[in-house]
Formats: sequence, structure tokens, C-alpha cells
Amino acid sequence: MIDGQYLDELEKIFLKLSTQFPDNDVSLLRALIGNYGDRAVAQGLVEAKALGNSKEVASNMLSQQFEMWFTDKKSVNTVFKLLNLDKYTHAGFVTTSGLDVLEGYIKLVNSKTLYRNNDVSMLGTLVAKYGEKSVAKGLAEAKSVASTKDIATEMQTQQLNQWLKEGKSVDAVFTLLRLDEYPFAGVISSRGLDTLEQYITLFNRDKSAQESFFDAKTNKFTAIMARDLETTLLRQRIVTTISNKDGLKGLLNGNNLEKMDRYVMKLRTTHENNDISLLGALFAEYGENRIVYALTRAQNVESTKDTATNLLTRYKIPNWLKEGKSADDVIKLLKPDGTGKELLTHRALYTLEEYIMLYNRQTSVQTSFIKTVSKYFGGDAAFSIRLQGFKSDAITKKEAKRLQIELFRQGVTNVITSVKSKLNTLRLGKNIEAALESSSLAKMLKATDKLNKNNDASKQTWVIDTLITKYGDDAVTKALVNAKQTDHTNEVVTKLEKELFTRWRNKIQFPENVFSSLKILNEEDMVLRIGKIEVLSNYITFFNGKADQKETLYNVLSNGFANKNTALSTFAMAKKDPLTMKTATELETRVLLEKVSGKIVMAGGLEKVSMSDIKLSKLNEYVTTLGAKSENADISLLGALLIKNSDETIAKALVQAKHVASTKTIATDMQTQQFKMWLKEGKSVDDVVKLLKLDKAGDKVIRSRGLDTLEGYITLFNQKHDKSLHESFIGKISALFGGENKFAVKLEAFKVDQLWRNYANELQNKLFQKWKSEGLDSTAVISKVFNVRTTEKTTNEAIRLTANQFNTFLEKSENKVPNVVNPALS
Repeated sequence: MIDGQYLDELEKIFLKLSTQFPDNDVSLLRALIGNYGDRAVAQGLVEAKALGNSKEVASNMLSQQFEMWFTDKKSVNTVFKLLNLDKYTHAGFVTTSGLDVLEGYIKLVNSKTLYRNNDVSMLGTLVAKYGEKSVAKGLAEAKSVASTKDIATEMQTQQLNQWLKEGKSVDAVFTLLRLDEYPFAGVISSRGLDTLEQYITLFNRDKSAQESFFDAKTNKFTAIMARDLETTLLRQRIVTTISNKDGLKGLLNGNNLEKMDRYVMKLRTTHENNDISLLGALFAEYGENRIVYALTRAQNVESTKDTATNLLTRYKIPNWLKEGKSADDVIKLLKPDGTGKELLTHRALYTLEEYIMLYNRQTSVQTSFIKTVSKYFGGDAAFSIRLQGFKSDAITKKEAKRLQIELFRQGVTNVITSVKSKLNTLRLGKNIEAALESSSLAKMLKATDKLNKNNDASKQTWVIDTLITKYGDDAVTKALVNAKQTDHTNEVVTKLEKELFTRWRNKIQFPENVFSSLKILNEEDMVLRIGKIEVLSNYITFFNGKADQKETLYNVLSNGFANKNTALSTFAMAKKDPLTMKTATELETRVLLEKVSGKIVMAGGLEKVSMSDIKLSKLNEYVTTLGAKSENADISLLGALLIKNSDETIAKALVQAKHVASTKTIATDMQTQQFKMWLKEGKSVDDVVKLLKLDKAGDKVIRSRGLDTLEGYITLFNQKHDKSLHESFIGKISALFGGENKFAVKLEAFKVDQLWRNYANELQNKLFQKWKSEGLDSTAVISKVFNVRTTEKTTNEAIRLTANQFNTFLEKSENKVPNVVNPALS
């Protein structure tokens, strides 16, 4: 140990000498290092820092030593070796004073400009030498030692956060700590178990997840070992709880036995582990004979009588198993005859559940707990009614819900079994084509469709599987393609097609895989080839709806056929045949539009294309040529844009492009195309308001480019419909603000903003024109629009101002309103 006063005196002497002889290296630090070496001095100074009288001197000297190492260009790894931290064969390095020295030097290194962008970490240095597992183990051990607790806790937090940053799952950390390599009994005593629990806590907090401590082991142990580990740990928890409450003596006092039994039952439910029992924990801790004797005596005490009797009944379970008693026999022995709350809180039900679990383990017969209880109480219907009543009671709500879920699952299982049985015995004949017209098949499709809505993918039942098993994959696919050409099997075929698509997706069949499995390349029959391509097209749409990536029919066909033009040639030929003309034209349109869409993406997407007259013109010319060459009038630049963009996005982009001279003509034509497309689709003006999201814009609607689109659509809409169906542009905007009275007041507020003043004036003039056409004057506007009685005077300045301005408008009504450009469009 280095004494502080001695160090202080030596420091003064050497400081005086170094001042008198600055050219001589006579510092106390170098003198000490010369005699004892770098490592011994550094570790001695760390120890000296812990003493009150030497803390300041030792700290200063240690800082000088770090500066000297840095000046001598010693790396962190060099100091790591200098301190002999690389000599340990296990995680014991964590308890050495050398770790404090290394931490101090790393902080100095990181404070220098050279290393600021690439900080050195002590954790990283140790991991590089000993590996993550050894460091984690060492830190867990060091946390239990007072002298190293703080630094070990800090480093463990760093390590856990680093794992979290790297995206390590709980299962990955379980593997990293090699807990799966321990003998079963060794896991419980392993330091790694504590580290794993710490990481799970951090993981759940960061990910808002609910990882279970025991879930992490389920993937690594066999199911039995995982359950045994969980059971052992939970039994320890039960015994600890009992010990903290005066042990066995306290347990048998008052209602403690009943409380503990409920606590254990809650553990069983929470962890879904039927191996957990109060008897098992008590037997393991106190011995079987002692517990049976104590419970027998407890039967004579009023406060413990019922629970003790129940526990002793469970003790009889092994004998019942030996006697081969069925679940029905046992429930009659237990007699859970409660008619109210006691039914669901009756311990007999738990005893029955435990018996059935053990019974099923040792016999080939699999008895259902919920089915046994339901049968005892009069069947599913009667039991279900009782459970529904119990759900409204706070005491029985949780247990009633659990049993109700079990009852529902049992019902679903029964239906699935029934449906599968009917499917297996379904008489479909030898001909798949005839089978598709079978009324029995249609009924089964409806049944399975209804059933699958309430089940996850792993438990769903598919009619298509039965057909494929009976007739083969190729025959079923071919039959579906043919059947899609007729109307009377359309509904059945559509449902089967959806099942087929789901089957492909569950087997991770990508569209290019389906192209191969459909054998489109080798199909010589044109009707079948077009039919198969239609199936592929539908699957791509289905696939894109369920996957993140977006496949295109154009890409799949281009890659599938040896020649990229083969698909287009196929469509051209098929369009000449009345049987395939309609489908071939639709498929060709999709392919060509996807092709153009790809070129739009390469040109920079909608935003860049719509504002560039060169790009827009070239693409428009390309689309025109493509449509003429393929003799397909459905090919348009607008259609290609809709492949990757929404109606709303395109509409607003076209409005912007219309106000640029170089793109105005094409943009105007495309906008007209879009309006005609909406009319053809039967879109009302309200539909377009929602499509453009004007109803969600609030006050910002006044700045929306969608208003220009809406006005244009209303103009065309009114041209194509009877006058009785005509819509008013200004009326629709007013409705968005809650009516003409509120809109008129809002316009006065908008006119204050210089940016929007001109457009607000234009809208106000349109509103005034509407009032004029309705025969209103300024007085009538106040009474009919703003609902102010003629006998009253309004104090609302906005209303008065609007009325005065309307009066002025009427006086100048012969003058034309200038055509003002909406500033949102510029």
C-alpha cells in the first residue's frame, strides 16, 4: 500500500527539482515507474485513490501516467496487455484493479480529438479478448462483490444495451449465454440465468413486447426439460412464499391454506403448467408423510377443513389412475354440484382438470376436460348459458371466460372434425369437371368458408386440398381454368381459386414459381394458355395484397418466356379468337401499362415526369405508339401512372402541371381522361370529394389543389347528367365548412392572408353569384343564410361586412369577375 503523506512529500521534492532542472526527467512518477514498473505503479495508484489522505495526489499522478502513455502512443490493447488483463483463463479479470486502470485510460483516449469519431470501449476490449459469454458471466459474478459491484453493473448495462442495439432476440441471448449446453440442474444455478432475466426486462421495455422468461427456454430444451425447469423454479417460489409466512405452521393457520391454494392455481393458469401444485411443492420441501398427517388434522379445523379435504382428494388421484377410473367416474366422485358462484370457484374442477391431464398422459384415450364438465352440467348449450351469467360477476368473470373459450374451442374442433369427415366422404365422381358443378361441393365451400373465418391459418380446412388429393394438382388447375369460361360455376370456381392462391402463398410460392407450375410455357392450347395467364395475373394481385413486395405480370411473363415479346404475341393472337378476345385484351392492357409504369419510374416518377414537358411528351408519344401498334385503345399514360400512384396524387399533380405552359396541353388532356374514367366508374361528386380527401382537410382545403380538380369534375358531371342531378361547386365547398353561413365568415378570415386573398375573393364572388341566382338580396342573406331575424341587428362584424360586400356585388353585377388563379396551384 502506498501512503498518501509519503507520496505528498516525494511529490514536493521532485517538483522542486524539476523546476530547478527542467531538462532532467526527474518526476516522481517516472521515478516510481523506474523502480516498480508501469503496471505495479498504476494498480498501486488505483488503491491509493481509495484512501482519503492520498486520493488527490494519487489521482493526479494516475492522470499523468495516462498522459504519458498517450504521448508514448500506447494503444488500449497495449495497456490491456501491460496490465496483464490478457492472462486470465476465465472471467476473473473483472475483479482486478487493473480494470479500473484500463477504464481510466480509455476515457482519456476517447477524450482526444483523434478518437472522437471512433470511441474505444472497455466492454469492447474485454469482449474481443474473452468473448461475450465470458464477459457476461464475469460481470454477473462481479456484481455480487462489493468492490466491483458499481463498475460491473455499469458494464453489464452497456452490454445489454449493445445486444438490444444489435437486435438480438431473447432466444439469441439464451444461446449466446450457452444455457442450452448446461445439464438441466445447472441452469438454475447459472449466473447466466440472472443476465437473461435482466435482458428480458430491458427487451420488453424497449420493444413493448411481452417475452416470457420461460419462453426463451422452450425453444432450446426439449418440451419436457423446459417444463421441468419451469416447475422447479415455480416450486421454489411457492416454498419461499410459505417460508416468509412462518412456514408450515403459518400455512395451516386461519385461511392461509386456502389463499396459498388459490395463489398456486393462479400460477398454473398464468404459466399454463399443470405440473405446478401446492401438494407437489409441500411434498418436495417437507416430505409426503408429514404433509398428509398435517392435512388430516387440518380437516378437523373449520377454517382449513374444505381446502385440506380437497388437497387430500388430489392425493388420491394416483390410486384412481391405478383403478382406471374415467373422467366421468371422477367428476361423479368429486360432486361439484354448486349452482352459483361456487360452481366456478369449486376446487373439484381443478382436481378434475389435473386428473384428466395425468389420465391422458398414461392412456391412449384423449379425454377433454371441458367436454366432461359440459356433459356433467347438461351439455354445451346449458353450460354455455351458465357461463354467460358468471361472466358478469367480478369474482367468477375470469374463470368463466377461460371455460367459455375452452368450450368454444371444443365446438370449433367438433365442426372441423365434422367438415373434414364430410369432405372425405364427399361423392364427387371420377370427373373433376362434373365435380365443380356439384351442389354438395358448393355447400361444403360455404361451410369451410364460414369455419375458416374463426380460425388461424394452421387450423383452416380447404376444399381444394380434397380435390387435389382426389384428382391431382394439374387436373384441378386445368379444370379451374376451363370452368372460369362458364357462368354457372363462377362462384364455386372463384372460391376454389382463392383457396388455391392461399395454398400457394402458404407454401411460399412466388409468382415466378406459379408460372412454372402452371406450365404456361409449354401450353399449346391458346384458350388454356390465356386462361392460365389469367390465373397467374389474379394470383399476382392476391400475392401483392399479402406481401410487402409488388410483383408485376409484365416482369413475371418477361422472365418466364424465353423471348420478352412472346407474351404480347400470344395476346395479339388470342384477341382474334372470340373465346379469348376479352380476357386477352385485359391481360395485354395490364402488361403494357406495367411496362410503361416501369419507364415512368426510370424517368423519375410522377413528380418529375408531370413537371417536365420533354419527359411527359416522350412518354405520351410512346404510349400512343404502343396503343396503336397493339390495337389497344385502353392503353394510356394515365392508366400507367395509376399502377404506382393513387387517383388523388395524380389529380393534384395534373393540376400543378396545367399551370406550367410547357405541360399544360398534355396535363389538361390527361385530366379530362381521368374525369371521364371517374364518370365511367359511376363516381359521384361526393365520391370525388372523399377520393381527394377534401373532407379531411379542414381549413387547409382552401389551399388544396384538389379544389381545381373538383370544380373541373363537377363541370363535366353536370354536362353528362340531367339538370335535376346537377351539383354546385361552391355548394360542395360550403358544405365542407358546415354551410354557406360558416363558409362566408371563413372567407373573410382567409382574405386577411395576402397569399390567399385573391382566391378567397374569387370564391366569395362565386358564392355571391349563387345567392344572386337564388334571388337573394343583402337583407335576405342576413335572414336566410345567417339566420338573423329581420327585427334584430347583428353585431357580428363578419356577417355585416359580407352583407355589405354582397350588396356592392349586386350593384356591379353587370361587371365580369376576373379569372383569378388559385395561389395553391402556382
